Amino acid sequence: MTSQKIKILKLQSEPDWIFKVVIEESNTSTSHQVSMTKEFYKKLKTNSTSQKIVKHSFQFLLENEPKESILSEFDISIISTYFPDYLKKLKKSLNN
Repeated sequence: MTSQKIKILKLQSEPDWIFKVVIEESNTSTSHQVSMTKEFYKKLKTNSTSQKIVKHSFQFLLENEPKESILSEFDISIISTYFPDYLKKLKKSLNN
């Protein structure tokens, strides 16, 4: 398996966060724009940074699908619509 590199750039912090996420693998890359509401962040009850949540979320996604299958623009809260175990696994990985 080839290694993947996840690059995260915060584009906006208010009123909610918006990030540009680039996933590099071998000679290819994909780009994604991800939003995360403050409300979603509060529900996680974590001390983790917003960037760490995004990184762990993308690691989760990459364990479940190829980078090319990840939507190019989405709100992070919709991941649990596609993967019901997302929130449980995210909270666990943030606490490790």
